[in-house]
Amino acid sequence: VKLEYVTSSVERDIVGLLGIAFEPVERLEVTAAFGAEFVAKDEAEEDEIETEREAEGLLRLGVAYGFHLRDGVSVAPEFNTDISASRVTLVYGLVFSVGL
Repeated sequence: VKLEYVTSSVERDIVGLLGIAFEPVERLEVTAAFGAEFVAKDEAEEDEIETEREAEGLLRLGVAYGFHLRDGVSVAPEFNTDISASRVTLVYGLVFSVGL
């Protein structure tokens, strides 16, 4: 089970990803994921502001380095780059993993 907390300088509503990860050396994880981000866009229309959500394709490339706390429990700082049609965003955070 993996729980991630990530943040970036860009406000986004939802990011959905499906990816692969491999460990070229012990505790270093390299990831590549494909998915979509749903971005809120405000549009002014006759003195009213409407918020619409648009989906954009997304490629996430990243690395994480795991620290084992005890049997089956680890924490890893992670750094990712999200690449979409409209921007490139640095995303960073912590991953908490518990083996079941």
